[in-house]
Amino acid sequence: MKSDMPRGFNWLTVLTKLSENGKISGDRHSQLRTLAGSWPTCACGQLCEALPRDYMGRPKDAKLSQWGTKFAEYVDGAWWCLALETFKKIEHRTAGLLEEMNRKNVSRSLVLR
Repeated sequence: MKSDMPRGFNWLTVLTKLSENGKISGDRHSQLRTLAGSWPTCACGQLCEALPRDYMGRPKDAKLSQWGTKFAEYVDGAWWCLALETFKKIEHRTAGLLEEMNRKNVSRSLVLR
């Protein structure tokens, strides 16, 4: 699944700045709401395209899917600190899932030898 993120866009940087001062134009907020509300460009989608997804592009992992929905709600409401906190949860969960996927892949390759 290819992401349509603007080049150089980084949710962590954007949310950190916004959680510090909260100032944002209406146009920029609209752009962030659009990105946060689309699975390929939300926090989950930006972090890793390798995660298993359903037919709508949502992560199959229930926690990630739930947090991705919350993330979009927080961005929509301009609740930057909550969006940042949720992004960090998503980032941590994603890292754990990828680690688990890598362990399974290594185990499979050892079995196939």
